[in-house]
Amino acid sequence: MLLKKIKNKIVNIFVDIKLAVKRFFCPIYLHKNIKIVSPEETLSTITSFLKAEKSGAYFRFGDGEINMIEGKGAFEQDSNSSLGKEMREALELSESNIIKSLMINSPRFGFNEGKHLVSDKWATRLLERSYQFFIGDRIYCHAALAYCFENKRKEIKDLLVEIRKRDSKIFVGNKNMSKEVLERTFGKNVTHLPIEPKNSYKDVDKIENRIVEVLNKNKDEFKIIIFAAGPTSNVLQKRLY
Repeated sequence: MLLKKIKNKIVNIFVDIKLAVKRFFCPIYLHKNIKIVSPEETLSTITSFLKAEKSGAYFRFGDGEINMIEGKGAFEQDSNSSLGKEMREALELSESNIIKSLMINSPRFGFNEGKHLVSDKWATRLLERSYQFFIGDRIYCHAALAYCFENKRKEIKDLLVEIRKRDSKIFVGNKNMSKEVLERTFGKNVTHLPIEPKNSYKDVDKIENRIVEVLNKNKDEFKIIIFAAGPTSNVLQKRLY
């Protein structure tokens, strides 16, 4: 146990150095031409993963998640040092199967309409706090699902059709969500793993174990996990990935 802690500490030190170097050599003013991936392409990318039965994860980072790594709380989750550490590890992921988004939905970054539009000033401030985690990565649209549901029904339809036709789906979300709503949205054969509406991170180990238990049934079957667990969603995806 002690050796494992020492090893993790050393790894974290090297990660911190790497991020510091990125921030030093790639200051924010060099990123004036950053554009987020469009909502349509973001959803199409997720749908293409499902069609190809390709493992992957869609991470959504907003001001709440960045608050976490800075030791602050968010709407669905109080501040927690362990959560902050795990959120940071999720932000550090950088692989081809990772669809990583940031809530910079503003005109400066290529997002021009809809209820999820934020000001350029707000978006730039959020990027300044977190951009070192995205250097070298595409920044996908944080509001893709909500925006396309309101404005681009084709992309939503394509995604839901792909989800609904699957025989095995896991929904990790609010314990008050009814079975009728889940089946109407995602089709039959949805396994609901209920969580508390707030501060679900306190049960993260139990939730992870329950997910793994379901995943281990029919291991050869491609399964879709739909997360609606606030900041804990990113931690669970990071652990499972």
